Amino acid sequence: MSATGKHEGPVALEPVIARLRQIAAEAGDHLLLGDGPPCPDAKLLDLCSEIVHQARVAEAAEQRSRVSPYPWPGDPRRPEYDALCEVHRKENHRLGCLLRQAGKLHATTGVGIYAKALAVRHSSSGAHKLSLTLAEDLIANPGLRALLWGTEPEPAREE
Repeated sequence: MSATGKHEGPVALEPVIARLRQIAAEAGDHLLLGDGPPCPDAKLLDLCSEIVHQARVAEAAEQRSRVSPYPWPGDPRRPEYDALCEVHRKENHRLGCLLRQAGKLHATTGVGIYAKALAVRHSSSGAHKLSLTLAEDLIANPGLRALLWGTEPEPAREE
């Protein structure tokens, strides 16, 4: 939401994907060169940028299969249609695998939480575990808690 309380339009994804990949690559460079601390969420950033990309690939495959008219059995166009549907199924399966991998990783930085939220937003299915770990990451993030509570004491945590 913007400062006026209205929802803003969708984020341009290409620059976001490129930036997440850049941060992940810089983390690997820092680790190899020893010239600074690597981003603790580098693996998650790389995975989430791949998820957003794969979601777009799966969506394009779905659109191709939807545009094709549905041929009845015996129609000579049936093998082509079946092939389009199989590509869509495989791309969705790959997306689901990536989402499950990301669900196993916890975000510890703001950029990691942002990347995980992008992955959840770009998933039409398979994001249940990922969204639960995102919620856990949001609750556990000390920087976010500091922003929310400032100098006031934090409320007691639920057990």
